[in-house]
Amino acid sequence: MESRTVVNLPNAISLGRLILAPAMIVLAWHQQGNLFRAAFTAAVISDLLDGVLARILNQRTELGAKLDSWADMATYLSLFFGTCMLWPRFIDAHLDLILGGFVVYTAAFSFGYLKYGRLTSYHTLSGKLSAVLMAGSMIIWFFGGPEWLFRTALVVVMANGAEQIAITLILPGWRSNVPSIWHALRKGSGRCLYTN
Repeated sequence: MESRTVVNLPNAISLGRLILAPAMIVLAWHQQGNLFRAAFTAAVISDLLDGVLARILNQRTELGAKLDSWADMATYLSLFFGTCMLWPRFIDAHLDLILGGFVVYTAAFSFGYLKYGRLTSYHTLSGKLSAVLMAGSMIIWFFGGPEWLFRTALVVVMANGAEQIAITLILPGWRSNVPSIWHALRKGSGRCLYTN
């Protein structure tokens, strides 16, 4: 059963991450690469923390799911724009997959918004995997690691976007926390495998 309390620690952490996103842009604008890296790393750690705490403290809320999705979107948009300002050659080298990921992800959220009148908050397993790979690959690259990890993460991001589009096609009404397309298909057969 989900907590009815709106003001709780996991939601506060997600809100903090949402506020951190524009700060990342300001840091990039002022060419503060090290602080930008630190802010992104803090955002990633807080993203892991809010979900774990929500489950442990039994404080999962619809608002929390939305805040988490908004903060994810803001964090990764800030990562993109900040990286454009700080390391434009990195963006140029991977522009093909970056644009592909952007188009698929934007299509997934736009389709969900058009169908339900609000952003989706599925928090799929593939979405969690893509977030971990994207965050991990960027942090590794920040410290001199290989770029192919980033390209791999972008392929997973596109696969996740395609899965979210499929889930939106399947589900007649808005739902949060749908782990996979399989869960959405099972919901259609009358067996509920997830909760709002």
